[in-house]
This record gives sequence, structure tokens and C-alpha cells, in this order.
Amino acid sequence: THIRREAISGMYTPDTLIIAGTVAGKNQLNSLIREKLITDKKIDKDGITYNMSAYKQDGSKREYELTLAKGDVITFTQNEYTKYDVRNGERGEVLKVKPHFIKIKTEDNRVVYIDPNEYNHIDYGYALTTYKSQGLSIDKVVVEADTRIRSLNDMRHQYVNITRARDEVTIFTDNKEDLMDLSVVKTIKKDTLDENFDLKNLESARDK
Repeated sequence: THIRREAISGMYTPDTLIIAGTVAGKNQLNSLIREKLITDKKIDKDGITYNMSAYKQDGSKREYELTLAKGDVITFTQNEYTKYDVRNGERGEVLKVKPHFIKIKTEDNRVVYIDPNEYNHIDYGYALTTYKSQGLSIDKVVVEADTRIRSLNDMRHQYVNITRARDEVTIFTDNKEDLMDLSVVKTIKKDTLDENFDLKNLESARDK
């Protein structure tokens, strides 16, 4: 798994959307990508650590610390329409960090000053989960599809991910043969995907 995610993290560019099938996968990919960007001096090495929170699917709340610096790509994890007008799943770029505010440029080129004591629902936005990617469209998509995760055994689930890319899709999986042999692949290729969709786009990076 780590080898596969190392390979995926190396494909990150500002024009690429990386989609992970699990929260754990998303978190690891975000860490790997951010480490590379700091090494390449595309993100400031020194940042500020904030206390953040997010709601899990079961409704419980998760508290965590998040270090942000100029250049970081973030995603908002909860709607807030009154003061900041930000939406769950929307991404942005950090322009400045201070203890009491985070200056962010949103995807629609608005600049907002987030007070983390008022709104603390922010996470890294380099890699997203399938759910968080809803509504986004981008030139290139990289998908991590682990056939051992039951929900990812359904290529109809992956169709949502695949069609978000305008130009290029790359799928990394633990088992190329298993993914290609899933019976629903033929159904989708016939019923929903354009006939030019090439299953050779599936790339395998096996665990070692």
C-alpha cells in the first residue's frame, strides 16, 4: 500500500485531482504530497498549527491538529454560508497564516479570512475521498482503487471518479486483473462509458 501511495503522490500537480477510497488513504496521500512540496520549496517549511474538527459519517466529531503554511491547498469540510460562504468539499489555496486568521483564495477566486476559532472545518486538499470530490471537474484524475475494499469493487462507483477528468485518468490498484475482471466493468463499458474508454488505463502497483 505504501509503495502504491508513494507512486500516486509523485503524480500530484495543481491540475490533478487525486481520489482515495478511504479516509486513511486520503490522509496518508496528503502527508506524502505535502512532504514533497515542502522539499521542493513550493510550501513554506514553517507554518502554524491549528485545532480543527470534522464530522464522521456516523455523526461523531473528530478533533485533530492541522499545520498550514503559505502555498498549502486545503478543502473545507463543512458548509458555512453566512460569514465566509464556503462549501463542504470546496478547495482553496492558503495565501497567509496568522494565529488568528487564515487567508485563503477559493476556487472561484474569492479571498476569505477564516478565523479558526469561529470556523475550524479545514483539511488538506491534495487528495480527497470519493465523497468529497462530488461536483468537481478537473483535467487529470488519479484514483486509488483497492480491490480489497468492498465499495471499490463496484466500477459504477469508480465511474463517478473517472468521468471527472476531461483529459486523462490513471487508476492505481492492488490487483489489475481483479479490477478488470469485475463483471460490472463490461456493463459500464457498454451502458455508461464512452466506447473509447480504454481499460488499459488501469495501472497496477502491487503491494510488497
